[in-house]
Amino acid sequence: MNAKIEPVGPGKVLDSSTVEWAAPNSRAVGWHNNSGRMGEGRNIVLNGHNNIYGAIFRKLYTLKPGDTIRLGAGDLVKAYRVEEVTRVAERDLSVAERAAGAARFINPAEDDRLTIVSCWPEWSNSHRVYVLARPVVVAAAAP
Repeated sequence: MNAKIEPVGPGKVLDSSTVEWAAPNSRAVGWHNNSGRMGEGRNIVLNGHNNIYGAIFRKLYTLKPGDTIRLGAGDLVKAYRVEEVTRVAERDLSVAERAAGAARFINPAEDDRLTIVSCWPEWSNSHRVYVLARPVVVAAAAP
């Protein structure tokens, strides 16, 4: 996929300490504006809808460990290898349970990673799907 990435911030307030992140209301990918930027070596968090507003991440759940994701910003393009694809139930859970499920993936991290989140399944929003990917390390050529 080749898609525009736009910054998104916290959206709907769920309780005094928890917010639900906004996602772009277009066929765009949202970048959590408090997450890492390319080259910083932190957790870069992206999101998007799965069944409305262009459904940019409709098939996100079909990624598998070992798949490659390329992310670009300006002239910089970086490859990430999918390490984990996890579906987490959300419907009928308390706000605290939902926040705990998301925290493992979207909270700041001091290691270089890419996290992509959307709803699942394609016809519903009962779960979240999280894709965790790590940078592909390219070995330096021998002198």
